[in-house]
Amino acid sequence: MSFTSNLDNSITRCRYLQNVLHWLMLCTLQSLQRIKDVRQQQEYISIIDAASTAAQKISDNVTVQSLLYVAMSEDTEAVLNPANDVQPFVDQLRVIERLMKLSRPYLFCEMLRGCFMGLIDSCHGQEELKWAAFMYIKLPQIFMKIQQQAPGKDFDKDLEQGFDICDCFVCILNECKKLDMLSESQYQSLVQRRMKEHGKTGAMESSSTQASPSLIVKAIHTVTSILKKLQFPGGSSKDSVANTLDADYTKNQEAFLGVLCHMMNIKSFELILAAAAATGKLQIFATKLIKINEFAKQTVNETAKTAQSRSLLFDMSFLLLCHITQTYGFEIITSAPEYNETFFVQWMTRCMPEDGKYKCPDNMSPTDQSKVDILLNQLINGVEMKPR
Repeated sequence: MSFTSNLDNSITRCRYLQNVLHWLMLCTLQSLQRIKDVRQQQEYISIIDAASTAAQKISDNVTVQSLLYVAMSEDTEAVLNPANDVQPFVDQLRVIERLMKLSRPYLFCEMLRGCFMGLIDSCHGQEELKWAAFMYIKLPQIFMKIQQQAPGKDFDKDLEQGFDICDCFVCILNECKKLDMLSESQYQSLVQRRMKEHGKTGAMESSSTQASPSLIVKAIHTVTSILKKLQFPGGSSKDSVANTLDADYTKNQEAFLGVLCHMMNIKSFELILAAAAATGKLQIFATKLIKINEFAKQTVNETAKTAQSRSLLFDMSFLLLCHITQTYGFEIITSAPEYNETFFVQWMTRCMPEDGKYKCPDNMSPTDQSKVDILLNQLINGVEMKPR
């Protein structure tokens, strides 16, 4: 490998180096999984030895360690991205556990410690909510996947020790208890031990400037409630992703309006999005908003009040979709191909800036100049604009 002064080339090489190390770890993992085959046991042992030696020589170099750190920093967003599956992350953790001969409690402790560091370093805003949602919602699911795919003898005791070493918040203990990973007695033991050692109650944790774990967890129920309000009894119940909003919109405009108005508070909306992302419901949420936006384009014998409500529905759903796309990426929207012909997806593809780059105006839809002139005239002269 050669190194140049070009920034893009350097970052690309960091990622390539990371991919090589990842490939060596996967070779080791697959060989360990298949080593029970007596006929090819020696072959698998040879692969494990060769891959482990290569990985060790790569990681022992200080320069390489720095490059891998750069690659890891670039890759952090991929771990937090709600559109990505956690399975590759679980696979890497299992390889690291075996390669470095880590005890299961120590692995759990380091995972928790890493999440806390990410949460503290993220300070405020959307990045903080991503870390909080990942830690308090997704992390217990990762623990469960590790146990299901690589069962330990005393999983609950290993997890208890991991919490004990790391000294974690009561909130994440609650989530692990809900998944039956900790017994009631283990949960109470950890809570009482923490209260005794620190002289604090669980209620004091929310006084931190960081995103409150209780708010993140409560937002899960808010997401579920919102999704139900945007679904009708008359709609199909086969698949909530593909069959959203399959009912009579005109009778529910005011209900939709109330739900969307509640979400226009940016802090509440970001909290809702973080919870939806961590629970895998963000795409469902986005497709419902696309459906509302599509409905709001239609006009059929409506009164002035109905027209006003429809206009507000279009504006609010459009703005909320823009925020989702800017925060979580285009793939949240484009991964549902059945909506590719909708107005918002078409507009987003042609006009919305992506990765900080603006789109070419020549690729945008041609405009009706007469309508533009009418709009400008209304804005300049202060004429009341009525929805059409």
